[in-house]
Amino acid sequence: MASFSFQFTETRDIQGEQMFYSYVNFDQSVASRRKALTPYSIVCKCTSCVKATPATDKLRSEFVQRIQEVRNQQAIWKANPSYYLDLMLGLRRDILNEGLNGTVSYASCPQAIYLLYRLLKQPRKEKIFFEFKKYNRISKLDLL
Repeated sequence: MASFSFQFTETRDIQGEQMFYSYVNFDQSVASRRKALTPYSIVCKCTSCVKATPATDKLRSEFVQRIQEVRNQQAIWKANPSYYLDLMLGLRRDILNEGLNGTVSYASCPQAIYLLYRLLKQPRKEKIFFEFKKYNRISKLDLL
């Protein structure tokens, strides 16, 4: 029977966490998100909206592109793997702080970090960033 309902599939272990559904795109500025929610009389009080800054708005609009730019440089990672590792670790930190780690694009970030640690022959740290495999649906994509 047709109904007004959603079906969710987890892409990571969510045991004990509250699930949310966003009525707006994650890559919008806080002003754009608020404007989009106005017709529904929704005033969002999530951490991302309450603590939004120009820097977090910029991160939201750029993080997918920033991940892809580093991924596109994979052929030259060997020349300076520490530089690219620092870029990705910083970007991952910012993504986690902004709560964007639930996006499909995020899986490419720990995957790149994993590959960079592997290139640097640091198996202990490499193992930590094997987390991208936790994203079952995402890990099946050809991201390498």
